[in-house]
Amino acid sequence: MELIHMPEAEYHASSGFGENQYITRSMIKAYDESPRGFQLRYVDKNPLAQFGGNKSTSLGSLTEAVINNTHEQFYCEEPIERTYPPAKGTAKRDSEEYSQYLKNKLDKENFKKQVEEYTAGREVIKSEEYAKVSLCIDSLNLNGFGNYILNTENIEYSPVIRWTDEDTGLRLQVMIDAVVEESILVDYKTGYKQPSKFLSSAVEYGYDLQAYLYSKAYYLATGEELPFVFAYMQTVFPFEADVIQLNDEILEVSRQRVNAALIGIAEMVSGPECEQSTGATILEAPEWYTSKFGGEE
Repeated sequence: MELIHMPEAEYHASSGFGENQYITRSMIKAYDESPRGFQLRYVDKNPLAQFGGNKSTSLGSLTEAVINNTHEQFYCEEPIERTYPPAKGTAKRDSEEYSQYLKNKLDKENFKKQVEEYTAGREVIKSEEYAKVSLCIDSLNLNGFGNYILNTENIEYSPVIRWTDEDTGLRLQVMIDAVVEESILVDYKTGYKQPSKFLSSAVEYGYDLQAYLYSKAYYLATGEELPFVFAYMQTVFPFEADVIQLNDEILEVSRQRVNAALIGIAEMVSGPECEQSTGATILEAPEWYTSKFGGEE
């Protein structure tokens, strides 16, 4: 068991199977969703099964970076006004209009070269994306609990906890976004849904599994049972925000799913790939099917 700090890139690089690598929440979610998909992505490392990230995950990473003041990993690109060439036949090559077009085009090319030199190794974002992140954080600041989470002085950002699961022998790691006042575990989330529909996102992306796993990790590392909350910010209008905690019933179901996934992962790594079966999957008729085609004779 260890509690350490490291760059986020190093944390993600150490996720997986192999020497000095660890199982993470996203890997547990992948197995819970599809054991076959887990094997292709993490065991076989099939290139067709890899996840390349998307715009929403990038926006979430930027939001977290701005909150914990590590956003030097990003470069905010100033908007470049697009200039079009003069319409055919409306300007001669020696005209002032055409000269201005060439100047604008050269300015854009020089600016892009400067950006490439300045942003080496950093992720480039548009200025409007940065403005959206600022609006999301402003919304969280208007929430009483959110304001406390963002502005209290005693905040530990991004601690990493590593341990070995006693039941399976698997090595696991988690990175907690923030520990506030040594009394609250916080994870920052962004999404397009309103906070009232957060649970559907939690199930879709495995946040429910995360809440249980991270709480357990912190307890194993410190002996303290702390509440785990999501500071959720909506990234589209009306840009609502709230601090959300999953109840004990959801966490108990998550505990069972996490434990089942860890057992399955351990068996997949050490056991046979497949056991033969002569039984097909029976497809039950859903309610909409019987309503449309069924009926009394």
